Amino acid sequence: MSRLRRVLARAVFVGVAATQNGCCCPAEEDPAVDIAVDRSTPEMAALIDRCEANPDDCEELCRAPFEAAFADQYYAVVGCEVEPVADGAIAHVAYSDGSACGRAPERLVACEWSAGGDPVDGWLARAAYLEAASVIAFVHLTADLSRHRAPRPLIAAAIVAAHDEIRHAATMRALIRGRISVPVPRVAAYRPASLRDLALLNAIEGCARETIGAAVNLWQARTANDPELRAAFADIARDEIAHAELSWAIHAWALTQLDSRDATAIVDAHRTAREQIVDTLEVDPATRARLGLPSDAEMRALLAAISLAPVAA
Repeated sequence: MSRLRRVLARAVFVGVAATQNGCCCPAEEDPAVDIAVDRSTPEMAALIDRCEANPDDCEELCRAPFEAAFADQYYAVVGCEVEPVADGAIAHVAYSDGSACGRAPERLVACEWSAGGDPVDGWLARAAYLEAASVIAFVHLTADLSRHRAPRPLIAAAIVAAHDEIRHAATMRALIRGRISVPVPRVAAYRPASLRDLALLNAIEGCARETIGAAVNLWQARTANDPELRAAFADIARDEIAHAELSWAIHAWALTQLDSRDATAIVDAHRTAREQIVDTLEVDPATRARLGLPSDAEMRALLAAISLAPVAA
């Protein structure tokens, strides 16, 4: 058993025993914020003009002020609506707030979900959606690793991970048996990442989110009421741990390729992202028990157990 597998298994064992009571999935709606933008700078004026000329070019008008306002956070923009006003616009920005849901691709477009039905089916449908989105994330990661001449084993492992995520999405879809529809993930056009950006995204999405997500899957494999769900989460957890191991291997390689300033920033980004990871899904106790989801207190205990036993040097 690898070091990471031992750490996560121990964290889950300690957490379950201490609380005695997965991949976690986002809430019904992503958190959002309204940001007023004006023509105070030539750059912002150009973004406003571009958005007014073509609504398909509005994303950067949302992204630029959002990233400026939350420069010390590690949130991903997942939705954008722009309302023109006098001398500017109001950017309505939906964002991902750091839930441990595995590796998400950059610039994942927000989608709408139908309300009603079994809440467990709704959770599983969102999990299927996120697993499918992870396929795209690993395809992009493979391309970026190849561009930056990463070691071949890392590139090969990223390809395997993409295939794993296809299987995970199919598993989640099979569990809902067609009772609820699952939208197809949409991602903005792929943009090659610099080595620094590759390392930053990997530190946040892989070393933080995927690592914690794998631990949550292990938790669900032990605590979900439904034996079919426990078996599914156990199968997925094995792959997700391998994906987390890949993330840490990429992390170690990337840090050797960056200067000391960038490397320090990447390490700090991972630490901050890990501290921000929380389970934001509010579910009733019966649904939580069926899915084996940790409560807020259990999630904090799980994170603390992992933090006390670092998964990488």
